[in-house]
Amino acid sequence: MDAWRSGLLDEKWYREADEADFVRRLSVNHFGMRALTDARRCAAAYLRFAAGWTEAAAAAGLIAEMAATYEDMHARLAALFSRLPGDDALKAAAAPPKGVWTGEQRTAQADELAEVDRLEREGDRLARDILALLG
Repeated sequence: MDAWRSGLLDEKWYREADEADFVRRLSVNHFGMRALTDARRCAAAYLRFAAGWTEAAAAAGLIAEMAATYEDMHARLAALFSRLPGDDALKAAAAPPKGVWTGEQRTAQADELAEVDRLEREGDRLARDILALLG
């Protein structure tokens, strides 16, 4: 996540990149965001279902809390993804591709990924707590 965020904030790279490299990075970013968003949606759904598998109330509560954490990640990522350009924006652009994905969009994405990273660590902590309870 740190490398992804650093890459988003490397304005020198975006200024100096040729059109093909810029388009490739935008496409990879779009794919990565789609995969990250879908994975968090799936994790949240799985955890909601899994909360009912244990009779240990404390563990079930932590699993539900973990599900809520993943739901938060998914909601944040889905909202961000809907605002970011993808390959379709490149096809529709009348201007050069670099105008399709702005520095402001990349900065906003990097900021949101920092929050998702924080939530990931919270999910990891909850998973450790769940395993300790059930261990």
